Amino acid sequence: MVAHEARNLLLNAQAQLRSALMREESRFDMREDFPYIDNTNWLKWVQLRKGEKGPVIFTRDLPHNGITPEKGKSLGPIWRAIEKTGLIRLEKNRVEWA
Repeated sequence: MVAHEARNLLLNAQAQLRSALMREESRFDMREDFPYIDNTNWLKWVQLRKGEKGPVIFTRDLPHNGITPEKGKSLGPIWRAIEKTGLIRLEKNRVEWA
């Protein structure tokens, strides 16, 4: 039982990591290489499906239900707060630590 639990924990961790790396923005994760929230390109669900050689990762547009989301990019709220402290600066859309 412990071996099955460990295997499932590993598969879950791999799926979460791969899906987080696919999302090129800082909506939920704090990515130094992509510090902005990007509603134009990433207002989507990242989904996984079992494939023959492992998980297949893909995106699906988020259903808007008649609400038009604001397009464009904005600095993620956590990065904005850190920027106000002077600990970081943004250069070429990437985080540089002071």
